[in-house]
Amino acid sequence: FSGDSIRKGAHLFKTRCLQCHTFNENIRVHKSGPNLYQIMDKKIGDCPNYIYSEVFKRFKEKVEKDNFVWNREQMESFLENPKLFIPGTKMGFQGLRKPKDRENLINYLYHSNK
Repeated sequence: FSGDSIRKGAHLFKTRCLQCHTFNENIRVHKSGPNLYQIMDKKIGDCPNYIYSEVFKRFKEKVEKDNFVWNREQMESFLENPKLFIPGTKMGFQGLRKPKDRENLINYLYHSNK
């Protein structure tokens, strides 16, 4: 990933995600949403000490049989429209409409996965 894409993704994370999510090596620290540290290629709903909503738990049960992980394709779909991806989610985030913004944020998340 280019350094420019990662910088833009970091800015998007700080302005669009950080108000509800932590991004901390201490994976047990959460806000209203789960800690997103090293989220990429991780199983869905796998954040220790985070209490997921019933809607999210039902979604997780539905997709676990397919070995769902937060890969680029899944995250792209989720970031485009979270309420369409997980119907009934309590998440207030409306999504990122621009494909380049989604790409930059995902690049940042992958880069920070290391």
